[in-house]
Amino acid sequence: MEEYFRAKPMVTPAVAGMATMTMTSTLVVQFGLPPALTALAFAFLFGTLAFGDRSLSRVQRVVLYLINSVTIFSVAVGINETAVGMMKTQEVAPVEQRLAPDDERPPELLRSWF
Repeated sequence: MEEYFRAKPMVTPAVAGMATMTMTSTLVVQFGLPPALTALAFAFLFGTLAFGDRSLSRVQRVVLYLINSVTIFSVAVGINETAVGMMKTQEVAPVEQRLAPDDERPPELLRSWF
């Protein structure tokens, strides 16, 4: 349990959050899935890694599962929103000049999930 509160284990939620954001963005663009729910599902899927520690009681594993899953989801949303914000500040030409008309416009990979 002491290991959980150190900086080293936080790499796992950061990497899992990055993977969650990447997979969510891809599935949202390709299949039109709801972004927030898809990210939440991936976060809870990655959160199941907390059940691998058999030295903890079942209650402790459930609590860590919930904390890890919410942390992973928060990291994924933060990465996505940061990328969306950076894209908005770097626009140099009007959107109409850079993209095809609405009916031919490809889906955006990075967009707000909420």
